[in-house]
Amino acid sequence: MRQIARRQQSERPASRARRISECPTVRRSAGELEYGADNGGEFLVCGLLPAQEPGEQFLVFAFHQAPEALPVALIELPVASGHERLKYQIQFQHTAPAGPAHTVDFLVSYHATPGVQGGQQRLLTDEALLHITGPDSLTFLQGQTTCDTRRLDDSHVLPGAYCTPQGRVVCDFLLCQPAPGHCALRMRREIRSGAAAVFGKYILFSRAELDAGEADWQIAACWGEGVAERLQSIFGDAPRERYGACTGDGFVLVQLDAEGRQFECYLDDARNPAWREKLGGAFEGGDPSTWQALQVGSGIARIEAATVEAFVPQMLNYDLTGHISFKKGCYTGQEVIARLHYRGQAKRRMYLARMATGIGAAAPRAGTPQAGMPQAGAPQAGMPRAGMPLFNAGEERSVGTVVNSAAAAGGEIVMLVNATAPGVAAGLRLGSPDGPALESGELPYSLPA
Repeated sequence: MRQIARRQQSERPASRARRISECPTVRRSAGELEYGADNGGEFLVCGLLPAQEPGEQFLVFAFHQAPEALPVALIELPVASGHERLKYQIQFQHTAPAGPAHTVDFLVSYHATPGVQGGQQRLLTDEALLHITGPDSLTFLQGQTTCDTRRLDDSHVLPGAYCTPQGRVVCDFLLCQPAPGHCALRMRREIRSGAAAVFGKYILFSRAELDAGEADWQIAACWGEGVAERLQSIFGDAPRERYGACTGDGFVLVQLDAEGRQFECYLDDARNPAWREKLGGAFEGGDPSTWQALQVGSGIARIEAATVEAFVPQMLNYDLTGHISFKKGCYTGQEVIARLHYRGQAKRRMYLARMATGIGAAAPRAGTPQAGMPQAGAPQAGMPRAGMPLFNAGEERSVGTVVNSAAAAGGEIVMLVNATAPGVAAGLRLGSPDGPALESGELPYSLPA
């Protein structure tokens, strides 16, 4: 349980004293509240009140004993711990002019997914687009990549990978079609030039051109409740299914999850610079580590510079996540990938793991409402790097590799790791046989037995 010191009424920011009707409803949960020997009542968790600090939000309550008007409540700690049951101290300020204020202690169990309550956006500077233009763009990609480009249109994107002839993954991507004859592959910025160099060896005989230096397109992430509706109000439409897309004058919107809470926006600043301004005006600025943790939790592996050509697709579960079409025919690396699919079994698979750490738990300034609460996006010294080896305790031989990692709320790190099943069962250690222990997590899809 956590408890903090009382805040004086005179210190309460007036800007946060909003009426309940002005706050977005995200969850309703009844409970009992006691603040004196003979005083008590019921309350409802009515919503979240965004604060000024990145990643900070406050629960808003309605107190049923107010005779004239509902009060609002300022919780003294940001809600960022998900499934923990915490002890909070809260100040109730009645909206009635003569209403008294009470400072009370109470318990609240809040079961929302961290980082997805309110609409937020962030420019993804570590992501970039590799453009391929020309009448043979789709035909060229059909013969080079793992996805079936015949399924691509302006209302859908395709996840895929580009592999060496030996079946090793050079890059992963999301393939979209901003315009007829124009394809764009979203990938990590640090591997774009290398991927373009490999593509360039084979594009010479196609009526298509590569552009890896396009700087006008920016990629932004939007996540949280009600994001689709806000995007629709800006762009006139929004996707409504996983890997659905909407394209228009200088933009592509992509929905990444089935629930409609995670989107990427590809924006052409040269063609229409107003899109990014409108996006920034419609959403709060989000913490990039929150977005990264959501993506790691989705179980979709991303190739980073340290892991180029380190894995075959099945080692990253790409055969389970829709990155590979086993019906499309030949493409670079297809023989190795298909043989493993039909006649073999991957010795290593990808798993979700968690590691307890002090990351995100640095103490804020004294007197701030987030004092004592772990913060996503705090300094990330010691973050596991892609390509770091994994071991079992007492064993010198590596049994796995870190694929991706991100700092999550509550002072932990979430990771996607590639490892052997026996290695996972024996317990993974980061970096050395006596390194930090990893706890197994649950992917949003099932692995083959």
